[in-house]
Amino acid sequence: MLGELPAPHAELFMDASNIGLAILDPSSNSFIQAKFDEQELERIGQVVVGNDDFTINVREHLCIALALWSWGSKWNQQANGKQVHVKCWSDNVSAVSWSNKLNSSNVLSQEINRAIGLAEAYFNLRVSADHLPGSTNIMADAASRAWTEPYLTRWTNF
Repeated sequence: MLGELPAPHAELFMDASNIGLAILDPSSNSFIQAKFDEQELERIGQVVVGNDDFTINVREHLCIALALWSWGSKWNQQANGKQVHVKCWSDNVSAVSWSNKLNSSNVLSQEINRAIGLAEAYFNLRVSADHLPGSTNIMADAASRAWTEPYLTRWTNF
């Protein structure tokens, strides 16, 4: 784990909103898109700044773990025993920091970090995250909100 990471095997673009989340893998023409259910929407509606609930930072961080556990097995098989570098692009600086350090004071993000660390070990992955300004993350942004206009039209036209 010391030294420079190899070129990424996969570069993922992700976003979360108050409606859902999306993870895009353009190199394999794949995506994950999830609309939050009523219980999750209720938790989002009750979020208070400064608490450890289902905040936007947590939802953005969740995208990373979801991607690893959804596609990790595929990447591991494609790599034939070599470590796979997965680069995650997010417009949320907290999610980027929490993922890169595998450290957070947020209780829910601590659980997410455990899931990320376990996926790294289980699938022989190395995850790095970097910040992408929200103004340039338009595809993932539209996908995470695709249940309402104008995002539905934007997403279906990609």
